[in-house]
Amino acid sequence: MEWTLPEFFQFLRDDPELRVLFVEGDHDLSFWRALVPLSDRTNTAVYKIASVNVTGVVRSERGCIMELARQMFGGEFADRVKFFADADHDRILGRVGPATVILTDSRDRESYVMSHEGMASVCETGFNKTEEFTRDTVALVRTILRPVAALRVLSERLDKRLPFKRTLNPEGEPGRIRKYFEKKNGVVELKCDGLIVALIQNSQLNMSEKGEITAALLDESVRLQDFDDDQIIHGKDLIGFLSWRLGCSFEAAQACVNLALLQLRQVLIARPNMQLAANWVRG
Repeated sequence: MEWTLPEFFQFLRDDPELRVLFVEGDHDLSFWRALVPLSDRTNTAVYKIASVNVTGVVRSERGCIMELARQMFGGEFADRVKFFADADHDRILGRVGPATVILTDSRDRESYVMSHEGMASVCETGFNKTEEFTRDTVALVRTILRPVAALRVLSERLDKRLPFKRTLNPEGEPGRIRKYFEKKNGVVELKCDGLIVALIQNSQLNMSEKGEITAALLDESVRLQDFDDDQIIHGKDLIGFLSWRLGCSFEAAQACVNLALLQLRQVLIARPNMQLAANWVRG
């Protein structure tokens, strides 16, 4: 099912009591079906954004959400439609979107699992690992993934448009980020220099910019030091790291994270923005 915008508006006119929450993709839709099942809802439906043909310059599901929210803002149905989207770097870069968009409390949906309780659910419940393994994993996430997160923020801040998806999570080969992890003398490290080179090679940039990016990355890391890990680390980077750390496929790690999020249901709903969205869906 895919509506044009006029068709969606007519759909709302035909059911004047209905309220709608739009989410990004299939995993988000499954998450909300489990988080607030149909039996707990009153005249509220959850749809993924691909259900509407969004016109405008958009490059992602999140982009479609923001564009549709802008197009509907202040209109006839503004009080009946809300949107739930990944925060991405909006808080860090001071970006403010339409008021009808509820952002995740963490950087994205997957990042909600980055508490010790969430990581224990993934490692210990999902893969029968020890508490010590979980503690080491939490520490490694900070050591290995924060530099990647800083590089992502830097790319946006400087408008470098480094191709992270094509480099780290290309179609057909998700979790390629594991190529940039290595273990030396028992210590796990990020091959940051190699990652920067790969990003530049996959972009329209000249390799002469590598020095500028490397130097700016140090400054960006300092700027981000007051932000918690879950505010800056990309969920797909986390899943790629977990697949490497746990010795499983990207898909298996992703499934385990999704299940862990549902196991943490009461914790998640206590977070302000998740609570706001859940209350909206309940009606």
